[in-house]
Amino acid sequence: MKVYQLSSGTDILGESPFWSEADQALYWVDMLGRAIRCLRWSTGQVESWATPDYPTAMALRSRGGAIVALRQCVSLFGFDGRFETLCVPEPGREEQRLNEGRCAPDGTFWVGSMRTNLGEGGEVLPLRERSGALYRVDGSGAAQRLSTDVFGIPNTMLWTPRGDFITADSLDGVLYAYEYDAQMRRLGGRRVFSKASIRGVPDGSALDSEGCVWNARFGGGCVVRLTPDGEVDQVVDLPALNPTSCTFAGPDGKTLCVTSAAIAVPDAADIRVAAQGAVFAIETGVKGIPDVHFSG
Repeated sequence: MKVYQLSSGTDILGESPFWSEADQALYWVDMLGRAIRCLRWSTGQVESWATPDYPTAMALRSRGGAIVALRQCVSLFGFDGRFETLCVPEPGREEQRLNEGRCAPDGTFWVGSMRTNLGEGGEVLPLRERSGALYRVDGSGAAQRLSTDVFGIPNTMLWTPRGDFITADSLDGVLYAYEYDAQMRRLGGRRVFSKASIRGVPDGSALDSEGCVWNARFGGGCVVRLTPDGEVDQVVDLPALNPTSCTFAGPDGKTLCVTSAAIAVPDAADIRVAAQGAVFAIETGVKGIPDVHFSG
């Protein structure tokens, strides 16, 4: 399976890749670099926009612009430098921050929260408490909690053909599955989707047209493909130690693009420093499920 590097290793903590078919471009955020980035597929040129706080996740909007999760608020961004706050899912909780976010099939934006592990200078601090939750944000800015379960580090948001919502708690090292109701406003009981023994911990994921989950393994230097039953199908090694998330991209929708982080990389001779924080491409041979735009 062919693997190659799409961007230089300039991201401190790349996250939340999003493919725009209309733009033929890949968007993502550099959380600790406080930037939104865009790679034009035909030229490889990368553009960047500064953000006023740590951007943890993003998606494009159906009416233009983007929805961006910042440290504590969800904002709208028009690629003109201005951010407009849409909602604050956990008002008054300065000890919390947002993390993973993605648009559901109905066009709402789902986002997870966690106890903040970021210092004022951008340093990553030890995580000592579980206090995270999952929220659904609609076009009006209303944020609704989806489950009473408490998360350590919420990651991965996928809606499968079987009617399951797949998510991860990186602190547990487990991918979980939930049933969701027809209105996509409530999650049912949680069960284990996969806790396969694979190096690293589960971070962000993408879904392919065969119902398989491609999961980035932070600290494991790889992406793993899991069957619809959560069994390991393939493991694809990457030059970066800390893959963070992935999405399907490219004109044929068969290229898995993987963001990565330059943090938590040991000073070792076998680590290719230039590759840490880069975006990678994997030619999978299978088509992915397209990213959904925010309807608000």
